[in-house]
Amino acid sequence: MNIAIILSGGVGNRFGSKIPKQYLDLCGKPVINYVLDVAYNSQLIDEIVLVMDKQYLPITDISGKKKTHIVENGKERINSVRNALDYIKENIPRCKNVIILQAVSPFVSVYLVDKYLNLLDDYDVVTTAEKIVGELFNKNRFKKIKRDDYYFCQSPEAFKFNDLYRCANVNSEYTELIYHYDFEPKIYYNLDFDKNIKLTYRQDLEYAKFLMKEKIQTKQQKKA
Repeated sequence: MNIAIILSGGVGNRFGSKIPKQYLDLCGKPVINYVLDVAYNSQLIDEIVLVMDKQYLPITDISGKKKTHIVENGKERINSVRNALDYIKENIPRCKNVIILQAVSPFVSVYLVDKYLNLLDDYDVVTTAEKIVGELFNKNRFKKIKRDDYYFCQSPEAFKFNDLYRCANVNSEYTELIYHYDFEPKIYYNLDFDKNIKLTYRQDLEYAKFLMKEKIQTKQQKKA
């Protein structure tokens, strides 16, 4: 069984909005609903665990045909992940794999989700990655760093459930879940998601509107 964990607990302090950015309108519907649509339409996702502040449930569309569990978010991202994992362990014991999606990243696709879950047949972890094109510098000491040795990692991320459940540590100094592992996992780095827009600042929403309108227009032209 594959479970989608959708993290929607952020408050968006850097964004500067009265309500969290994942509930703002993006071309006619809340940002989070684009992510939910993908989870509902994926053939490989069996159930959904939505981690959120329940006061925003009335503006969140969970009317899809898959069972959707609502779990209270934690103070930080890792706390929300831990809440979801503990809930799954107790309530969905047949879970084999999980894919973590962010409610503030509306350009994830069904194709991508299914690709990640399929790749877990051969890998321990699948993560979204981006090559670093600028230079890196260690501010604490003068040391040359080879940028080709590093990736910038993002969500979506897919994991074998039992490994992540055992290793995810709310006291870790690292936000990247891979670094919580007590063994070196076999990782697939997906470098083919070039429009993985995460809404962090207000200008990100304007850029997302531009890209979403373009995406909608392209779909309409294909149907015509």
